Amino acid sequence: MKTAILIEELISIAGITKKDFAASVALSPSGLSRFLSGQQSPDLRDHKSFSNGAAQILAPAIFESNCHLRLSGLFPFIYEFTSRNDLQLFLKSAISYALDQDFAEEYDVYLDYQEEESFYYNQRQVLNMSCIILSDFLQQGQDEAFEFYSTMPLLFGELPYSLKRVLFNNPRQQKICWQQSLNFRQAALATDYMEVNNPFGKIHQLEQSFDLYLWETNSSDNQHYILLKNHCLLIFAALPDAAPTLKVIRNKNYLLRFLQFIDKSWGRKQSFNGEEARQLLDQDPALLTGLLDRGLQAVYNFVPVNYVLTAGEMAETGASPEERERMQNFLHAVIKSDADFYYSSAAVSEFSRSGKAIVPLTGLVSIPEERRVELLQRLEAEVNPEMRRRSRLIYTSMSNAVILCTRDLCLLYMINQDGSSEKIHFFLMKNVAEYLEEDYRRKQFRLVDYSKSRWQAYLDEVSSRFS
Repeated sequence: MKTAILIEELISIAGITKKDFAASVALSPSGLSRFLSGQQSPDLRDHKSFSNGAAQILAPAIFESNCHLRLSGLFPFIYEFTSRNDLQLFLKSAISYALDQDFAEEYDVYLDYQEEESFYYNQRQVLNMSCIILSDFLQQGQDEAFEFYSTMPLLFGELPYSLKRVLFNNPRQQKICWQQSLNFRQAALATDYMEVNNPFGKIHQLEQSFDLYLWETNSSDNQHYILLKNHCLLIFAALPDAAPTLKVIRNKNYLLRFLQFIDKSWGRKQSFNGEEARQLLDQDPALLTGLLDRGLQAVYNFVPVNYVLTAGEMAETGASPEERERMQNFLHAVIKSDADFYYSSAAVSEFSRSGKAIVPLTGLVSIPEERRVELLQRLEAEVNPEMRRRSRLIYTSMSNAVILCTRDLCLLYMINQDGSSEKIHFFLMKNVAEYLEEDYRRKQFRLVDYSKSRWQAYLDEVSSRFS
């Protein structure tokens, strides 16, 4: 982002006068006007004093609780500032970075083809510059479809150097694809990690902002990196005394070579969008039965998937008879298993209220009011008695997802609100069902065991609404 545009926006957010700002950076009002209109730039020798002065007047005027939200339009990658000094250092770095970019452009310094990399060290610089640099590229290419490649421990383990504080906001709804490398053997859902976070909740959160794809790798990445395709490579490491470091490489020739390295070193793709998943099933319909053959242990239902619709009742989806029959057979087989069955209160309420029934990788079916109780009754009747006995109602904020856990594999199905986007993520790990149950209980999520009387009372309540 041009410094002039950045300063103009920050002055507006701060609510200060341009006259006061000009005085803080040792410019006359007319000098500031020429700077903001692009007619004049600060001398290179004045960059440091300009950045300091600007940050000193802007930070006190902007800082308040959750002030990072006011800045997220300028910095899609940002974090919550806990003090005025936090904010001042961030603004100083952002303005200094923008001035350097303007200087390079003015004097035809082509940063994208320089052999040198930028280097930052200490925790504060690494945190600030990671946000500033990535935000700058997103601001420059607002109509561009961005693609990230990451080995950062987003799902398993702890992000280094306070990077876990980073928040992402996408107010312009830019199309951003995030390719994430995972070493499943290393991760293995260790108990000490599960005490920190639930990886499925994290994926749910990431999918709100990015088009997320997971890749299996057997390599042990000693260095964490983020590649923003065609733009920059951020490499996170540490000095011998453990001080965190950040290297930023922008040379386009090297970025292309590094992308080729990723293509060769990353393993199997473990995430598929709806179209990709349907193509896989068309090529090998036995994939679904193969999933059940692995021994279904638990089903977590956070979306109104309807397990008892017949292929004929799915006609509204527009899918072919073969596709409908294939999914009917799979869904019926799921509820005929003896797996633990968790269903969220929100999913049940959503079906009762709207009649929206989701048939994964097939489409949506709208159930009229007079048939909703009938389908809920059919579900109770057709579920395996052992599964029914082990059913629980769960109260959680997670939505639009289903988790199927087998002995050695876990499938996470996700769908957006209107059903236009679906995603499947595979996790090649054992005993996920046990870890999830332990995690939900540890976090004291409300779990209510199934009882026939409780279920009938709910059906009576739904019936009374439509009578």
